[in-house]
Formats: sequence, structure tokens, C-alpha cells
Amino acid sequence: MALPLTPIIQSASLAFSFATNSRNVFKMIKEVIEDDEGNFTDEIMELTYLVSCIQEPFNLCCQLQTRQETINSVDSAVAFTKHILKSCERFFDEKEKHDTESCEVSPNWKTWLTKEKKTSLSKLLAGVKTCIDILNLSLQTVAVRFGKFSLVEELKESMEAVEKAHRLKFQLDSGRCKTVHIALGEVYQFVETAVKRKVGQKSKDLVNKGFSSVSIVPGREGQYVLQVRLPCDEVDASENIQQYEEISFTLPSKSFSCTRKRKVDLNEDILLNYDNEQYDLCYKLSQEEQLCFLAFESPGGVSAQAFESLINQLQESKGPTSGSVENLTTLMDKVGFETPAKG
Repeated sequence: MALPLTPIIQSASLAFSFATNSRNVFKMIKEVIEDDEGNFTDEIMELTYLVSCIQEPFNLCCQLQTRQETINSVDSAVAFTKHILKSCERFFDEKEKHDTESCEVSPNWKTWLTKEKKTSLSKLLAGVKTCIDILNLSLQTVAVRFGKFSLVEELKESMEAVEKAHRLKFQLDSGRCKTVHIALGEVYQFVETAVKRKVGQKSKDLVNKGFSSVSIVPGREGQYVLQVRLPCDEVDASENIQQYEEISFTLPSKSFSCTRKRKVDLNEDILLNYDNEQYDLCYKLSQEEQLCFLAFESPGGVSAQAFESLINQLQESKGPTSGSVENLTTLMDKVGFETPAKG
């Protein structure tokens, strides 16, 4: 029996996504091509155009990753591609840093590409070619299994998603995990505009606050906390540590609501980066004065159906208790499982 890949996938995805939104790497590559194509070596030319080639299949796989029916067909391919994209980003960032420090007006790639960097470049080229293969394989698998598949279709009920949500909740309640990661994605909030508007016009704009990681942690007795964590612009200079802003919601609560939408439903002024992005799933999260919109992406192993099912289960739950682990140990003793000696 094959070992489950979900923990590996989830770790890889989160490690990448907290640094940057993977889709922004394609914007960076496009800018590099426009600004510096005349100075490219053949290998750099090959890398930039190959990365550009995977943009559409990668975006499609990310959208398929949000659905329970197709998540298992694309999960590993998305995680590996994110890892390679992050490596590409580091490679080009290093070149940009070198150009800035050396104040070169017309950067020379041949001079910068030392023997060590050429080795890194060769590995990147091999990695991107692998991405092309596995993304295409994943899309072909979905096509064979499901035939014509429309991203506009509404989510279907899934017992597999319900079971996944049960397992995630159990990890929290049993004390096996202190944090369960359930989503990634851009977060939008209404912000008071500084521009004077005419009477009757809206005074707030829907603003992209950045790319977030969404998780569930135990709260006070009988409660859970849904945390939307956003990187701030500020960095702790003394330790060079990234600072974060948190938007928190308490569950279960009658005042909390989670409503499924599409990105195109949010606001006519929302910037769409590619053709099918308008169909991306979004969730309106609200509780009393707190409100935000999450453009849902899977962290690996968690579909949109599992995300919704987990929130529903937490809303109906009495919440974790301080005796959860002790109660689990007692139950396991009753049914004959060996448990570690209590210290």
C-alpha cells in the first residue's frame, strides 16, 4: 500500500506559499523577459520560456485541486511545481540583487553565470521540464476519469470530504496537532478610501491584503479559532523575522458565517490575472465587525468541500476540552489499544 502523501504535500505547499503567491512568479518571469531578453544566454532563454509554458496548466491544476473529485489527481503535481517555481524565483532574485549591488546598467548574464550557477540552472531546467510532464499527466488523468470537466460546475457533496474533515477535527480534539492548515489564498477586505467621493458613492474599496495561510487552532474551553494569517510589510530588523497580521474568527458561534462565492462575484474592480480566474472559489468570512473574503486555494490534501465540511462540523461541535487526550486514552484502554504510560 502506498504511503499517504498529504503531510508532505501540505508542508511543501505551505513553505512555499507563505513566502509568495506562486502565480506571481509568472509575472516576475514576464517582466524579466521584457526587460532583459537581449542579454539572455541560450539556457536562460530556455528557462524563462519553459516557465511561461506551464502557467496555464498549473493554474488549471490549482483550480482542480480545490475540488474533492479531482484533488487526488493533481495534488502532487501542484506541490512539486510550487517547489520548482520557488527555486526559480530565488535564482532570478539573486541575479537582481547582484545587479542592484553592482549598479550595472546593462547586466551581463554570461559574466554572472559562474560554474556553480550553471549547475543550479541545469537543475532548474530539468525541474521545469518535469513540471511540464507531471502537470500534463495530471490533466490527462482528469480528462480520462471525468471526461469534459467544467470549472463553472458547483461543488458536489462528497463523503470523502466529510471523512477528511472528521480526521482533521480528530487531530485537533485528540491533541495530535495544535494547528490544522485548511486553506491558502489571497484575502480581500474593504478599506476606507482616501479619495473623496460624491454623495451616494461607496466610501470603501475592496483591497487585496495579501496571500494568507488559514488554519484552525484550539481556543478557549469549548471553542476553536479560525486564523487567517497575512504577512505584513514590516520585518523585525533585529532578527530579520517576518511579522504577521491575523484575522481571527471564533467557532462555534451564531454570529459567524462562511458563504461560498466566485471571485467574479466580489467586485467588478477586482484584478483578474488569467482567463479562468473569475471562476475561482471565494469565501466570505464574517463575524460581528470582522469581515474578509478568501480566494480559496488548497494547502495540499484539503479540498473546498473538506474546508466547508470542517467549518460546519466545528460550528456544530461542543469544541475541544482540556481532557480530550485523557478521554481518548481511556477509550483506547477500554477497546484494548496500548497507550503510553502516563507520566
